[in-house]
Amino acid sequence: MGDEAKGSKVVEVLTWKDRRAKMEKVCFGCHAESVVTGHYKQFDDVVDLYNDKFAKPIAAMMDRLKEGGYITGAPFDEKIEWTWWEIWHHEGRRARHGASMSGPDYTWWHGMYEVAQHTYFKWIPELKEVVIKKDGNEEFAVALLEEYFKPIDGHDWYFNGMSKEQLEVVRKGFEARYGEGSLK
Repeated sequence: MGDEAKGSKVVEVLTWKDRRAKMEKVCFGCHAESVVTGHYKQFDDVVDLYNDKFAKPIAAMMDRLKEGGYITGAPFDEKIEWTWWEIWHHEGRRARHGASMSGPDYTWWHGMYEVAQHTYFKWIPELKEVVIKKDGNEEFAVALLEEYFKPIDGHDWYFNGMSKEQLEVVRKGFEARYGEGSLK
């Protein structure tokens, strides 16, 4: 506080909690408490899902790759760094912003779906590539995935596939929506 910027003086620095409370007051001008509370619960849950399932573990693995000399310290000189940037900034930002603006298409199809798609079908293969390039095998990559992804329930299917019970739940849900026998 007290810093000057463009001829004005900063008189108060607000935390994110202060700014959220001010925004909630705006929301309450038109919406019931349950709507506002539900919106922020959904928004926070999307941010937590993205952070805990993808951002934090991938960031930690990227640090380990740099520490181990699998990638250089220079930014964006390897393909895996661009893929991580896409997951973090492009799709992740879209998912978080979509959730903040109640935009389900951006939250899921242009956000979390693409985060998952790039993680499983681009970033993980690139992780294995950079490790194989240096070590001749993918053991370190597999160890990183087991350390950072395996403990997270949302990645269980990647390591173990889906059980017959899980597949049956999917089938029943699909058939409830689209008719019996529609998913064989």
